[in-house]
Amino acid sequence: AAAATGSGIGPVDGTVPDHTLAELVAQYRTVLGRDDFGPDDDFFDAGGDSLLALELLFCVEQLYGVRPRVSVLLDARSPREFAAAIGLGGSAETDDEGAIEMQAGEPGITPLWLVPGAGGVLLVYERLVALLDPRLPVLGVEYPGTQGERPPCETVEEIGEHFHRALKEAQPHGPYRLLGYSVGGPVSVDVVHRLRADGDEVEYLGAVGAGLAEGLDRRSRREKITDDLRDGGVGAVGERLVTALRARVQETPGRFRDRVRNRVEREAMQRFGLRPSDRMVFDRMLATSRDAGLRYQPPTVDAPVELYLGSDGGERWVTAMSEAWRDVAGQGLRVEIIPGSHHEGTMLTDPNVAVLASLVTSRLGLDEHTGTAT
Repeated sequence: AAAATGSGIGPVDGTVPDHTLAELVAQYRTVLGRDDFGPDDDFFDAGGDSLLALELLFCVEQLYGVRPRVSVLLDARSPREFAAAIGLGGSAETDDEGAIEMQAGEPGITPLWLVPGAGGVLLVYERLVALLDPRLPVLGVEYPGTQGERPPCETVEEIGEHFHRALKEAQPHGPYRLLGYSVGGPVSVDVVHRLRADGDEVEYLGAVGAGLAEGLDRRSRREKITDDLRDGGVGAVGERLVTALRARVQETPGRFRDRVRNRVEREAMQRFGLRPSDRMVFDRMLATSRDAGLRYQPPTVDAPVELYLGSDGGERWVTAMSEAWRDVAGQGLRVEIIPGSHHEGTMLTDPNVAVLASLVTSRLGLDEHTGTAT
């Protein structure tokens, strides 16, 4: 795999000692729950995801005292590669503020820039990048504060300024293509607004499961039930209540466990001066970025917008979001409904992500079978 600019992957001096590699593999096995996982196996092929990556990096920090970006795992996918990338066999160069190359692609093809969701990390795009045309260059920028090195940005404009600066350093001239997930949608709008103010061309702005405050459903629970009764009868109300109860039952154990862990970690930080784990940093980033997205009032931008909404949203959600984004899209809006749920995080996971990858590939003018520009 190609080295990633700004991902923490760089030249390595020396070889990772066998005992260090064995110790690291043991951590992978614990996190993945796989006793058969080896030093050259792929973390994601073995069932790894963004949350498990956070657990793994927390273990790595406790063992070795280093805190690499989560995105290092996108390129250094095996324990052996990861150990070398974070300098366990020598040293690794880092650039925590720059662009991250997620797929090298080929010269002459305009790159696609990926804008993270509320968590601020690019790992959420791992499956999408794997399914995009291999000739398409793919880059991204993570949000300040993802390593706990500083507080998260409190406004979309602050995130957008950081992203815009890193983007321009890596790609000084347009045309530009951006795709944002969740809060990354509003952030993409802010970045595009800055690019157009510079006189740069933007030929694609995609937003996946990205809500705008103007289109959010602000009805109370009583109002929602009343509307369901009017529109769909008792059956519709029953379906809403069953869905809500099922979600509560499934999420409560995990939320309780996280709440207990967060309390213990906060106490440890206060008593012993320890840095927060990546999971606590991630939770704080989520909350702050979501609040920023809710406060953001997007301008109209001179660019075409492609809005990808999850199939679980319902007609009311699709209509509200379409109307809100239509006010933003100065060159027109196209809405695509794709399988999966933004709230459950399944729009960017298998098998649903394949539909999104196909739509993006087609929209960017690439033949998904041959990888050539059309």
